[in-house]
Amino acid sequence: MKALLIGATGATGSDLLQLLLKDSEVESVMIFVRRDPQINHPKLKVHLIDFNRNEQWC
Repeated sequence: MKALLIGATGATGSDLLQLLLKDSEVESVMIFVRRDPQINHPKLKVHLIDFNRNEQWC
């Protein structure tokens, strides 16, 4: 399973991110965040996004 998480640096999102990274059934986690979560993990792909500029989202 692959997971997509938006807002992974907040309180709830960071807890969910940790659960997803530990889950053996999850093969990759893609996150869209405003700031770098400072986490390195082989399953993790980080996309730094300015949510006020939707033309960057593609």
